[in-house]
Amino acid sequence: MGLAVPIPRTFTVGETETGAYFNALRDAVNFLLNPPDFKGRQATLQTTVTATWTPMNLDLTVIDTYGGHSNVTNNTRYTAQVPGTYLVWGDPAWTNAGAACRFESAIAKNGTIDIGSPQFLVKPTTDFGALLAVAQIPMVVGDYVEIWGRQNSGANLNTAPNVDLCPTFNALWIHA
Repeated sequence: MGLAVPIPRTFTVGETETGAYFNALRDAVNFLLNPPDFKGRQATLQTTVTATWTPMNLDLTVIDTYGGHSNVTNNTRYTAQVPGTYLVWGDPAWTNAGAACRFESAIAKNGTIDIGSPQFLVKPTTDFGALLAVAQIPMVVGDYVEIWGRQNSGANLNTAPNVDLCPTFNALWIHA
């Protein structure tokens, strides 16, 4: 598990610095050098139902500095271990889409789509497609975020794991 968010120290006139002060300063610098950071991606195919928002499964962890993700339990989620604002982004990806299929992506917090994050794209081709959603999300410890996708091909579509545009999801702590 990582370090807590550093709290700036207040100095008093005439005080002598101690080892505890310098250790706190060291811990603050270490936190800022190693903030909560997560990147996960999908390695196993997932079937999505047409016209239905679907959280993307993330069964491969690339980076998880604070242990906020499980590849098995609730593997669609990154759960905040440290309070603060996170920069969150991800992209669902599908394969074998029909012509003019509409793809959508959104960031969800605690099971609700974040206003302003949904993106959509009408694809004029039949190969695979992906679409990036980005949001800044304030979170307390225990809040979780997900990347959701929706497609309206008129049929169920499989995601495209293990290709150049596979479903991915990232969360990076940016400030308290």
